Amino acid sequence: MPEVGLAEVQGGSWHAVVAPAGTPREIVGKLNRTLIATIAVPELRSQLLNQGAQPVGSSPDELRKFMQAEAEKWGRVIRSSGARAD
Repeated sequence: MPEVGLAEVQGGSWHAVVAPAGTPREIVGKLNRTLIATIAVPELRSQLLNQGAQPVGSSPDELRKFMQAEAEKWGRVIRSSGARAD
């Protein structure tokens, strides 16, 4: 963004695994534990790091808070830009 005069704008891409609303907490917990264990496998972690990724592996509550903060941040950017989806 600095190249276009917006040095204060910081962003990046991220990926998450989500489940439908109402999925039982024990299923969400099992999925979360499995995914965290998977990204901790040294070979996979090494490949992700070599590709520039930063594997995090947070809790469902931490992901929810992160996604809410991202929606708020980028919602302000979109509203202030006047961009429209039509």
